[in-house]
Amino acid sequence: MRRTLVVASVAALLLGVITVPSIARPGEIHAKATAVYVETLDPGESWFEGDVNHVRGVVWRVRVEGTGDNAQYQTGDQISEINFNWNWKTGALNSWGTVEITLDAMDGGYVGTWVVAGPPNPDAVGGECAAWSKFTGVGKGFGDLEGAQIRWDNESDTCGFVSFYDAAIFFPGG
Repeated sequence: MRRTLVVASVAALLLGVITVPSIARPGEIHAKATAVYVETLDPGESWFEGDVNHVRGVVWRVRVEGTGDNAQYQTGDQISEINFNWNWKTGALNSWGTVEITLDAMDGGYVGTWVVAGPPNPDAVGGECAAWSKFTGVGKGFGDLEGAQIRWDNESDTCGFVSFYDAAIFFPGG
């Protein structure tokens, strides 16, 4: 009898976990923003090798303004380190870097990395700004957002001077 009671209790617990899967999933919110270049804090280094413009260590300050629901999760100041290899003959762009966003409405923000892998683009030949393929970033929260994770999809057709962010923010265990 006792064994049957233990088996029934375990089965009831497992059934409860299976029927309520949202408890085991992290919380998630979405936030959109427009980011606008403010100034260059460090011009970094650049050089040409053949048709490729290599740039390392450029540091930009950007103002990010959240839009719509959850705007407070994107609104703040952003510092980005930018590196890229831009083929001026084919228009291909490979860019990567780091980002830190300090939010206005919270004591904290996000730190992360981002990457652009742009195939040849005739609109970007000769260093002309063109629409980027969607680029992505990932980051971790700090301060009030400690433990949060963020994933950005970003687009720009102005070489990053104006960008549009679409973020998913996860709160594991939430």
